[in-house]
Amino acid sequence: FGAMLGRHRLAARLSQNELARRVGVDPAHVNRMEKGSQLHPGRSVVLSLAEALHLSAAARDRFLYAGGLAPETDWQTLYEELEAAIRTVRRAANTIAAASAVVRIRSGPW
Repeated sequence: FGAMLGRHRLAARLSQNELARRVGVDPAHVNRMEKGSQLHPGRSVVLSLAEALHLSAAARDRFLYAGGLAPETDWQTLYEELEAAIRTVRRAANTIAAASAVVRIRSGPW
């Protein structure tokens, strides 16, 4: 949980102090959670952290699970997020394939 918290915090470009302020906990508490010395944070703290870090429903559930807590999202929501991610990857792959074809045509076999 601690490593995941640290990665999400850094990705959100937040200091431990700023994250603690947003969540309403002492900065030392965030530090202990990241170090792993606070092994079982409460559900309300984990949910507040997830909200402050702007985690998606799927990421929030992984975050809860890493903290030793049950996920909140139903399977339908997770499935819909996965479907959306797959569509995004397919669009990107199609764009790359189309661009690659254009480059081959323009450069020709010579």
